[in-house]
Amino acid sequence: MEKLAVYCAQNPFKVIFSWLFIFALSVYLNISFLEDGLTTEFTFITQPESEKGQEALLDLTGPRLASELIVVKSDTFKVSNPEFENLVTSIQTDLTKLGPNIIKNNYSYYQTQDPQSVSKNQNATLIGLTLSVSVDAGIKNVPKVIEIVDKYNKEPNFEVLILGEASIASASNKLSEEDLIRGESIGGSVALVILILVFGGLVAGVLPLILALLGIVIATGLVAIIGNIYQLSFFITNMVTMIGLAVGIDYTLFIISRYREERNQDFDKIEAVRRTASTATRSVVISGITVMLALLGIVIVPTLVFVSLGIGALIVVVVSILISLTLLPSLIGLLGDKLNSLRVPFLNSRTSKSVEITSSANIWVRFAGFVMRFPIISLVVVLIVLVPISMQTNSLVTGANGIDTMPEDMDIVKAYNVLSEEFSYGSISTQDIVVSGRFAPEALNSAVEILSQLVQGDPDLIGILGTPQINSQNDVALIRIATASVVGSSQSENTVKRLRDSIVPEAFSGLDSSIYVSGDHAFYADFYQMVDEFTPYVFALVLTLSFILLMMTFRSIVIPIKAVLMNLLSVGVAYGLLVLVFQKGIGNEIFGFQQTDIIEAWIPLFLFCVVFGLSMDYHVFLLSRVKEFYNKTKDNTLAVSYGLSSTATIITGAGLIMVAVFGGFALGEMLMMQQIGFGLLVAILLDSTIIRIILVPASMKLLGEYNWYMPKWLEWLPTVKFEAEN
Repeated sequence: MEKLAVYCAQNPFKVIFSWLFIFALSVYLNISFLEDGLTTEFTFITQPESEKGQEALLDLTGPRLASELIVVKSDTFKVSNPEFENLVTSIQTDLTKLGPNIIKNNYSYYQTQDPQSVSKNQNATLIGLTLSVSVDAGIKNVPKVIEIVDKYNKEPNFEVLILGEASIASASNKLSEEDLIRGESIGGSVALVILILVFGGLVAGVLPLILALLGIVIATGLVAIIGNIYQLSFFITNMVTMIGLAVGIDYTLFIISRYREERNQDFDKIEAVRRTASTATRSVVISGITVMLALLGIVIVPTLVFVSLGIGALIVVVVSILISLTLLPSLIGLLGDKLNSLRVPFLNSRTSKSVEITSSANIWVRFAGFVMRFPIISLVVVLIVLVPISMQTNSLVTGANGIDTMPEDMDIVKAYNVLSEEFSYGSISTQDIVVSGRFAPEALNSAVEILSQLVQGDPDLIGILGTPQINSQNDVALIRIATASVVGSSQSENTVKRLRDSIVPEAFSGLDSSIYVSGDHAFYADFYQMVDEFTPYVFALVLTLSFILLMMTFRSIVIPIKAVLMNLLSVGVAYGLLVLVFQKGIGNEIFGFQQTDIIEAWIPLFLFCVVFGLSMDYHVFLLSRVKEFYNKTKDNTLAVSYGLSSTATIITGAGLIMVAVFGGFALGEMLMMQQIGFGLLVAILLDSTIIRIILVPASMKLLGEYNWYMPKWLEWLPTVKFEAEN
């Protein structure tokens, strides 16, 4: 590692131009291929029952095409008035002109005379249309439909809105992009200010931000390649940006800080680079590996969103590490002491020498000394505050938030509100029963009769809608059951369970065909079940791998046990605050967050993996300095003081940078981004402050030499060194 850093510092132009070429190639990949590699669809990697049902339906309904509803409402005219009919007819004419490549068909009340297409007070009606392509492809076509809708929405006395799969996906994409830009601008701006304050100069302050953005562009270029081979969720770009800013800035910050410290010890430029590579850069690599091990927990959950988020995070962490190993030493070698140029007046950017770091005049030494004089009191006070917050996790309710949680001024939300209020849209949905396999029509009818009787006895099922849809080969049938359950709710999940466990098996016992409970209700039930099923495996994998890596790094079983417990406390507090702020609405208005009864079902598991990985950063950087000094002095108390004081400013700055990055995303409009950003923000803030400056020194004081206890029967394990032999 030291040889690589020295080579890069001595040959900066070769390395810099290589990275510039990779950057240019990544820009091309992003522009040309990224959009085609991402999807808004939420699918499973495996095939649960709901997916099997949808696949069987292809023989009955064909490929699933995107469908839309256009809402036409007037406070002046009734649907029976000619003015109303003329406007609807004009809209349909313009839709037809788009051609069969965009619109497969469209229909309205004036053709079907379906009373369900007219509102209760006769002042609104619906135009139904089916696009000629799937939802993903429809995102490219639906803007032309939206243009027509917007055109007629400007007509006096009428309100024209659209809602459907493609329009929702298009609006979600747009909102996600806006949140991404907002998160980057807020997080990046605040991070830049913090970096300048930490380093006291513009050059050293700007460099980490530039390298983080470079890593994000390159990582998204790799995502574009992978996405065109194996399609990924569009949320991956938010993940790459958020994690890329956080770790990219932090890793560069730690390395530059250590390099300046070594230069301040009067080592020449190349020797300072070598010594930095043998200490801080090694810690960055170990920290990065720890983060990646935690992120593996996301990847093993077989749903597209989890796999995509995990892949995106892993890619950007790897790219950030490679930049730290090669490009950063090259830039340091090129800039030399110009790294400290453009200093900001009144900011002291001079790095302290070791003797000053351990001096009693250092505020962090004094604070660590205070905590270690009263370790039990320090631990008790902190735990009295944090444990009750983490216990709020018992009230955590997960599920799926609907369109109504999106910003109220969005047209799709306005359309949803009209449909809900005027047409009872959403109050009745269907549980879909799919029969797959050869069957006799008489046997199917008999089963449907039994099903109808059983449905009438269920409190959450209303009745069978119409007659079964059957294909010409009599091997696929669809029976739809009306239900008042809200899609994604616990009531809906329980209804699906009753259908699968008792109602459907009893009704279709006389058929040899495969019977699937499918549709939107079943999809969410399968997703919740999958998350519950994989959660223990994810926790076990992340905790075990992190424990083993830390044990081999610090040659102790006590250090990793404490690290795991403290990180679990951070995660627990993050969960508890999500409950208090979002579910119970305590202080949500202060932050501008929505109050909701539900936390998105995938967020807790996602937060666990990301928080656990990022929190390990601070443990590795702090404890590596503690271990470094302990190896020299064998004085546990002095080593803790040295480790805390030598990393305090940098880790505090790094923590505040992550808080700024996650805070920028938490201020977005999408509820799920608010929940993710806030959860990460509070966990990292807690870990980089209270846990690092109170719990770590207090616990290390209480345990003394036992901190470094390693059973003899484990000494055969290889050592992962954070400091090279000099």
